[in-house]
Amino acid sequence: LDFRGRAYPIPPHLSNIGSDLNRGLLTFQNSKPLGVNGLFWLKVHLANLFGMDKTSFPDRAQFTEDHLPQIRASITDPLGEAWWKSAEDPFQALATCFEICDALDSGDPSTFESSLPVHMDGSCNALQHYAAIGRDRVGGHAVNLCNADEPQDVYTGVMKKVIEIVANDAKLLDNNDSYTDHKASGTKFTKDDSTNTTTNQNNNTASKEDGDEQETGDYLTTKEMETIRHSRSFDFDDVKKYEAAKLVNGLIDRGVVKRTVMTSVYGVTFIGAKNQIREKIEEKLEEQGHDIYLLDREIHLASGYLAKITMEVIGELFSGARQTMNWLTTCARLLSAEGQPVAWITPIGIPVVQPYRQKKAFSVVTMFQSIRLVTRSDHLPIHKGRQASAFPPNYVHSLDSAHMMLTALEMEKRNLDFTAVHDSFWTHAGNIDEMNEILRDSFVDLYDGDVLEDLRESWKLRYPDIELPDLPERGDLDIKDVKDSTYFFQ
Repeated sequence: LDFRGRAYPIPPHLSNIGSDLNRGLLTFQNSKPLGVNGLFWLKVHLANLFGMDKTSFPDRAQFTEDHLPQIRASITDPLGEAWWKSAEDPFQALATCFEICDALDSGDPSTFESSLPVHMDGSCNALQHYAAIGRDRVGGHAVNLCNADEPQDVYTGVMKKVIEIVANDAKLLDNNDSYTDHKASGTKFTKDDSTNTTTNQNNNTASKEDGDEQETGDYLTTKEMETIRHSRSFDFDDVKKYEAAKLVNGLIDRGVVKRTVMTSVYGVTFIGAKNQIREKIEEKLEEQGHDIYLLDREIHLASGYLAKITMEVIGELFSGARQTMNWLTTCARLLSAEGQPVAWITPIGIPVVQPYRQKKAFSVVTMFQSIRLVTRSDHLPIHKGRQASAFPPNYVHSLDSAHMMLTALEMEKRNLDFTAVHDSFWTHAGNIDEMNEILRDSFVDLYDGDVLEDLRESWKLRYPDIELPDLPERGDLDIKDVKDSTYFFQ
């Protein structure tokens, strides 16, 4: 266990938390009959490994059935056509191909003894916990706390909204009369500061002394942006924003926003989000043959523009999560301001103390080199900034650990094999239906009370002199809806 209560396997090299190759080699010690639905879940599992996890379960099973010839070819001649290599997790996919074929060839798949682990994963699990804490119905629907015919994909939802905003921004300059006339006439504008009027100056006669810059592709030069800054329709920031929109319009897909959505619940900063998005934008521009070094300035502006929009969309979609994060951060600042490390007890009784403290460092200088030594000690003062910024994600990690352990305890009571990688729960294919029921019941039990109220009351007892803020406003989500949600874990 780590200090938050999250569980990790003991083996350092071969374990279910390792690489795709690691996972593809592992099976349960015991084999269990597939039963009525086990073969169906093996088919769904294979489709998941091919990235088909945004479609319904029947569609995923159909994907596997449609590719039975390729599955057969993969086990008879793995190095031939090698269809299995096109999977997102190829070695796990190959292992599943063998298991499916063995089950089909057994004569009666329901009695086939399978040892292959099949996993069900949470849908952006941290946001699921935030939605449950705040009873956020809108956010809960986006991360499959509520039932739907098709799985909801929060990354796709954010992507669509960002694409809409960017497309609208990209049109604004071209729809502005002064900008359109300027581009069509091939003229530049110069500003007469004394009269606040605008005059045309032909490109061919403009001199370098005037400070004009040569036009580069479809992007406005600094001179042009300065000109439009003085127009009545736009200011300088508008121009930069709309030019950024033109650059990234058509480049945005699910992958561009995914990391920012994932890390938003861990307190990602604007700089962090910008760097994540910039990496993806550069990849796409390079694929189109652009020289990203020549476009460095434009990419810098566009990445910041896109990061700002993405974080705003996430904030609107998950306003409840944002309120909860802000409340947790505020409380952590109040506690750390008193020199206290943030501490709490998880819903299953594990005490947690955040270990972030200042470091004592000094250098030893010799004739050959200088060595910096760092001392870490529980007697050093706490690091107030890290205590506050790390608390919201650490608190949620302690809750997802509690959910996993509650599920594991019930699985053990029922003599069902179980392992997990945080929010990915594994069992035999024949036991998936029962595990799905257990993990939903455990989640409802975890949030049937008010975990924030319990947290606040425990702090009031421990720190009676600290005035804690009121709890954030809650929504009207019925946590018991999770029991009927088909795609809560998928």
